Amino acid sequence: MVLGRRRKILRTVRFSIRTRLALVIVGAVIVPLVATALLSVRFFRNYLRSQEYAAIVASAEQLDDIIDMEKEDLLGVTKAVASDRRLLQVFTDGRHNRLSELARVYLAVTRAGMLAVLDASGKVLFFQEKGTVPNPTAFIRVDEDVSPVGGVDVFPHRRSIVIRAWEPVFVRHRLLGHVVALERLDATFAERWKRTLGLDVVIFSPDTVLYSTFPFPVGMSPEWFERLRVARRQVYRHVVLNGERYLSAALPLVDRHGRYLGAVAIFASEEKAMRAVTATERMIWLTGGIALLVALVFSVVLGDSIRRAVDELVRKMRLVMEGDYDVQAVVPTRDELGQLADGFNEMIARVREHQRTILEQKAVLEEQLRVAGRVQRLLVPREVDEPCLRVRVAYLPALEVSGDYAAYGSPKEGVVYAL
Repeated sequence: MVLGRRRKILRTVRFSIRTRLALVIVGAVIVPLVATALLSVRFFRNYLRSQEYAAIVASAEQLDDIIDMEKEDLLGVTKAVASDRRLLQVFTDGRHNRLSELARVYLAVTRAGMLAVLDASGKVLFFQEKGTVPNPTAFIRVDEDVSPVGGVDVFPHRRSIVIRAWEPVFVRHRLLGHVVALERLDATFAERWKRTLGLDVVIFSPDTVLYSTFPFPVGMSPEWFERLRVARRQVYRHVVLNGERYLSAALPLVDRHGRYLGAVAIFASEEKAMRAVTATERMIWLTGGIALLVALVFSVVLGDSIRRAVDELVRKMRLVMEGDYDVQAVVPTRDELGQLADGFNEMIARVREHQRTILEQKAVLEEQLRVAGRVQRLLVPREVDEPCLRVRVAYLPALEVSGDYAAYGSPKEGVVYAL
């Protein structure tokens, strides 16, 4: 019912070709493009935000790998030093001055900040630092902290966190001592992993911030530290620092006895991520606007070409209606409009041919009538005089023949006419 009414209304409304083309351009080109652009921007915005979040989560998942890589690096250097023949010779001949060159070589190719060599009793025979590393004599005790079979551990020392790896040195199943490698989780560690991850890195102790690669507020909420202490696993959280919103991921650090020592956390600025999203969104808008403008110009040019072709056909049709059959519709395109123009020209050519045939036949018929009229005029007598009767004859040849006709009459007394 409603659809029928709509169709009736549309039939009563007359649109010009320009209006129809404008409606086609708006309905078929501009509206879909604008709708597609809006949906695309919304989709890409959500997609980019999800990608930024996924990148942060992926970086956070690398925190475990970061600590494991540091531990493996320290274990590797302790094993390499412990198996070095030069170290065995030191234990054999007691010439500890050779350890300096040995330690310098290994420290140059590892992330370790310090190498130490202990004898079987736990006495420190030698240690060499790279950077600011605490004195090993303050925390290396074989009888309590260092397992005879070797390993790796994390422990606090002087308001800092240290990764320690050790490896026993055996000769014929006899323990000669230990090689210990240390790395401090300090500013150098934080900056190195900031370059690797592309995110800010912060190292926490149980109650404060030790190192940070960006201006970190001192008055951090105690609830944050308590949450890290309780979680003992990666913690994701949105925080506001220095008036800016961050997405953070923190990995708690525990020693081999399960004691909470602190955490390594990464912070990603949501504002910075959104700036990248906004820049991409602006690029999408710009590209979509240019595409829309190109489509609009193309549609206008295409519509104008259609309008001009239709106007040409309408103008020639009006000339034909006025009786001019010599017109020719010129449409340069070879599309449907070109085919319509060709059909129009062919139709007009046939009309001209029929008109010429009719005119020729008319001329022949008129000539035949003219000759017949002349002959008949010569055959009919002019006057006939009879006693008591006077006859006058007038002959007018018929211009058209459509059948015989006879009639007579008497206009006045004494006069009779016959046709």
